[in-house]
Formats: sequence, structure tokens, C-alpha cells
Amino acid sequence: MLLLLRLCCHLMNASIVIGYISTSKNDGRGCLTLRCPNPSCGSAVGQDMINLLAPEEDKKKYSQYLLHSYIEDNRKTKWCPTPGCEYAVEYFAGREGYDVSCQCSFNFCWNCTEDRSIECGTVAQWIMKNSAESENMNWYR
Repeated sequence: MLLLLRLCCHLMNASIVIGYISTSKNDGRGCLTLRCPNPSCGSAVGQDMINLLAPEEDKKKYSQYLLHSYIEDNRKTKWCPTPGCEYAVEYFAGREGYDVSCQCSFNFCWNCTEDRSIECGTVAQWIMKNSAESENMNWYR
């Protein structure tokens, strides 16, 4: 039995649309800008359509891409720099200083993302020193 589905203003075979959505997750964050499969149409395929049609695994992957896109494109949020931590931290303007705390209990500086026990200036000097030392190693080769 052929099941037709209305996507934007086009009627399409549901299994083709589901396959199209499922394949799009292989494009990474590109699946967030998914368009109607009809080449002459530019209508977006939104999260509501993905939630309606996609299998659970694809919905989860799409949601992960959406979350990562939001965190990475938002100037007020950053991923916690602790290895293995999957939390993001939001910085509220008007705060005094740049100290932030993650839900994992790691405290870090919003500017340099280093442990709060180290001053930003010290971190900058350390990075500069290390880059200079690695440059020196190039002379030895």
C-alpha cells in the first residue's frame, strides 16, 4: 500500500520522505537545514516533521545536532572544558568577573576556559612560552 504524505505543499511517498530524513543525519549539522526533497521547492523540513516521521534513533541524533548547534552558535554559552563533561555553561552579562561553575562542579574562567585557580594572564604567558619552545624545536630539525 502506498502511503502519501503532505510535506510543505507536495504529496510524496512517505517511505521516500522517511528515507530522505534518515539519510540527512549523515550530513552532520547539515541536517538542520533540511529542505523539501522536491528540487523546485525550498521549504524547510522542521523538527516537527522529523519528530513525526523519523525513527527514534534519528530523532535523537537530530536533537543532539540541534543542541550542539545552539551551544556553539550562541555567544553566551560554552561547553565545559572538563574532559568527558557533556554540560554547557551559560554566562550572564553584568556578572562581576568571569568565574563560572559547571554542573560537574568544575569552576573555570569564561574568557580562557582554564581552571579558576590560574589567572588568565598566567595562562596567556604559558601558551606563549610553549609556542616559543615548540618553535625552537623546529630549528633543531
